[in-house]
Amino acid sequence: WVESLVSDLDSPALLEILPEHRHDWSVEIAFATVGRLGPIETAAVRLDLESAERFDIEYSGSNHTDEDEETRHPPILHFSLSGGIDRVLVALLDRATDQDAPRFPTWLSPTQIRLVPVGEDHVEFCDALAADLESADIRADVDDRDETVGERIARAESDWVPYYAVVGDRELESDADVLKVTVRGEAEERETTVEDLRATVLDDVGDLPKKRRYLPKCVSEHPRFTGR
Repeated sequence: WVESLVSDLDSPALLEILPEHRHDWSVEIAFATVGRLGPIETAAVRLDLESAERFDIEYSGSNHTDEDEETRHPPILHFSLSGGIDRVLVALLDRATDQDAPRFPTWLSPTQIRLVPVGEDHVEFCDALAADLESADIRADVDDRDETVGERIARAESDWVPYYAVVGDRELESDADVLKVTVRGEAEERETTVEDLRATVLDDVGDLPKKRRYLPKCVSEHPRFTGR
């Protein structure tokens, strides 16, 4: 059974056989990620054959006939889907920082697309574009702060934003709604239409959860942290 389970999971596994009974459970399957911080245990499944009797959890049933009815204590399955949220975050951060350009998966990124207007004349266009992207279940925001474009690009990089675009006169005048988009981890910009960018992000997310933006649309209204 253990060999078939390891084969189904298709991942390295460590098997520990306890010399004596120490716990309420008879079998435990613990999942862990392994990175620079060592193993971090996350999800776990335990088969418990003892607690039902201790807590008077029982059911009645029969094997063959009604006359053969007897009281039984059911096995209890303990299942932690992800483990502690702190461990999950540490595991995600540990894996992310192993990349040349650290990043979360697009579906988990607080901001999926950031728009950087060159000047005040471009903010309204960015606001409308962000609202359009939000209607497609994409988390987009606008860095409207009174900082240089370079400083705001650096902020997008430090925020691990997977896709960001600088918006100026060229983008406002484009009939094809073409943006120059920087994809985190790539060395250069790529030209793409807004429609194609929307499709790319949604394809990244796939069937994973789509949540609304967690922070205000304008970066100027985001909370400030020490050193940022």
